[in-house]
Amino acid sequence: MNLKMPPVLLASCLILLNACSTTRTDDRLVSMNEAKTLQADEWTSFANQLRDSMSPSVNRLVGQNDDQPIILTLGNFVNKTPRREFSDARDVMYNEIRKSLVNTGLVRVSMLGAGGSDDVDTVLAQIKEDTRNDPEFSGESNVDALGQAKKPEWVLFGEIVSIESREGRRTQYDYAVNLRLLSVRDGASVWEDQIVFTKQFEKGLFGG
Repeated sequence: MNLKMPPVLLASCLILLNACSTTRTDDRLVSMNEAKTLQADEWTSFANQLRDSMSPSVNRLVGQNDDQPIILTLGNFVNKTPRREFSDARDVMYNEIRKSLVNTGLVRVSMLGAGGSDDVDTVLAQIKEDTRNDPEFSGESNVDALGQAKKPEWVLFGEIVSIESREGRRTQYDYAVNLRLLSVRDGASVWEDQIVFTKQFEKGLFGG
């Protein structure tokens, strides 16, 4: 017996069988893999949001520094998500942060102490130790005496966390980057914020 399926029904079946998982970020559908990490343009957006949020504090610190740019270094951004992609993307993130801050003209970014230990106190102590006996650095952190480099006075720390929630065929990923700008001198926090990215992944009717 030769069974034929009406063209309209056949087309409908093919659409359902080929239904794949899609992800919505804002008004844009992306792949499942893209839902599980941040892309280059999102790291750029993150760095710009960080810069804008920091601006009032940076302006205040610059004013306290005789209107000279402040010197900061990038501490470790701890990946507390289950996805190694965030660790792999750390260099991309650092580059975007450095570019966004330096281009304001109000911040200089020293690579001294960049990355390093997950422990904040350990990083602060190591920076102090590295600069205390190093003749490359001047005695006063805010003076370029004899062409010597300036000590970083501030360290930007972060941690990346994620929350995953499901409802029906939809999974939502909320990625939050928690940020703190700390004084090398006494460890005091002068600025904190949290920047959040939300992505939604929707499975097709037949999974996948």
